[in-house]
Amino acid sequence: MDYITEPCSRLELRNIACVFRKMFNLSCDEIVPVVELLDLFCDRLGNVSYDIVDDEELPKNVPAATELNCDGTFTIKIKNSVYEGAYYRQIGGYRNHIMHEMCHVVLYKLGYVPAFQRSFENKKIQRAFSAEWQAMALCGEIMMPYEATKNMTADEIADKYKVSLLSAQTRLKY
Repeated sequence: MDYITEPCSRLELRNIACVFRKMFNLSCDEIVPVVELLDLFCDRLGNVSYDIVDDEELPKNVPAATELNCDGTFTIKIKNSVYEGAYYRQIGGYRNHIMHEMCHVVLYKLGYVPAFQRSFENKKIQRAFSAEWQAMALCGEIMMPYEATKNMTADEIADKYKVSLLSAQTRLKY
């Protein structure tokens, strides 16, 4: 499911990623310790918490989800298998799923608030206006900093930053 939001360019997301890394004292040469960062992220951004939930609590194709609660707080729900795969085995795709949900919170707090229009199969949302694309792109920019990776191969990026090969290949397109 996707929602329309204020437009945001790849360059703007790249700049937000730089601020995010500075906020959490992460150099462009180190991997983002996603699981370890969750508690600090919740503390620094305020009104954010996370829950590790039984896999059955979320739909089969949803590894993690962010909820905006009635009181204005956010809860990031992460399937137990995803959390454990990210924490114990450093699985790149699972690490990306968690960071992607954190990116939804960051973007919302920066004013990229989703409208209540949904995208349907026959009516696609342009990338710059897509809440899902923005979170996905910001996640990639945080996990694989452009300046540090622009001369690397996909295999080198995946190995160094502990992301999936697909994410690394996608990074090379931008």
